[in-house]
Amino acid sequence: MIVGYNDVFHDVAVHAGMNEDRLRQELDSFTQRRHAIAHRGDYDLTENPPKENVITKKYAEDCISLMCRVAKHIHELGSKS
Repeated sequence: MIVGYNDVFHDVAVHAGMNEDRLRQELDSFTQRRHAIAHRGDYDLTENPPKENVITKKYAEDCISLMCRVAKHIHELGSKS
């Protein structure tokens, strides 16, 4: 249970007209990238010497768009209760 909902991801996906599995996958992907940046500087440690990974403008825009969409629908769900 999160934020008073048994499955907030399901509720947000339905409210936003999104596929729930895709929503979860995209959030997980962005979260994993955030962890890579925070914990190892976003370097590809399989390279010798380590090589910094590239973040494209499209990647950043996609992340921002998804986060805004999720926040908007969580807020709207919360406003209905």
